[in-house]
Amino acid sequence: MNAADRYQEEAKKQIRAKAEELENTRKAGLMLMNTADTYQEAAMKQIKEKAGELEDARKAVLALMKAADAYQEEAKKKIKDKVQELKVMGAQKAELDARVESLESRLKAALAKNLELEDDYGKVQAANDNLRLEVEKDASAKAFDAEKEEILTELEDLKMKVEVTQANKDLMEGENDKLQLDAFTGI
Repeated sequence: MNAADRYQEEAKKQIRAKAEELENTRKAGLMLMNTADTYQEAAMKQIKEKAGELEDARKAVLALMKAADAYQEEAKKKIKDKVQELKVMGAQKAELDARVESLESRLKAALAKNLELEDDYGKVQAANDNLRLEVEKDASAKAFDAEKEEILTELEDLKMKVEVTQANKDLMEGENDKLQLDAFTGI
C-alpha cells in the first residue's frame, strides 16, 4: 500500500466520521426541534388555559362591580329615605312641642283661674260668715232667710264654678300627661 492509498483510506475514514458526526448533529437538531415544538405546544396550551382563567376572572370582577354598584345605589336610596323620614319626624316633633307648650300655657291659665276662684270662694265664705253675724244681730228673720238663701245660691254657684274649674284643671293635666307621653314614646 502506498502512501496515496493510505491517504485515501484515511480521508475516507475522516469523511465517514464527519458524515456520521453530521448525521448525529442532524438527529440531535431534529430532536431539539421536536422538543421545542412539544414545549411550544405545551406553552400555547398553558397560555390558552391562562387566557380562559383571565377571562373568567374578568367576568367575575365585572359581576362583582355590577353588584357593588347596585348595592351602592340601594344604600343611597335607603339613606335618602331615612333623611326624609328624619325631616318628617323633626317637623312632627316641633309640632308636638308647640302643642305641648300651648297646652301648658292653657293649663297655667286654668290654674290661675282656679286660684282666683278659690280666693273668691274664700271671700264669699268670709262674707257669708259676716252676713251670718249680721243676721244674728238683725232682728228680722225674713231678711236673714232671704239673704241666707241668696248667699247659699251664690255659694252653690261658686262651688259649681270651682268644681268646673277643677274638672277643667284635671282634664288639662290629663291631656298634658298624654301629650308628654306621646312625645316621649315618639307617636
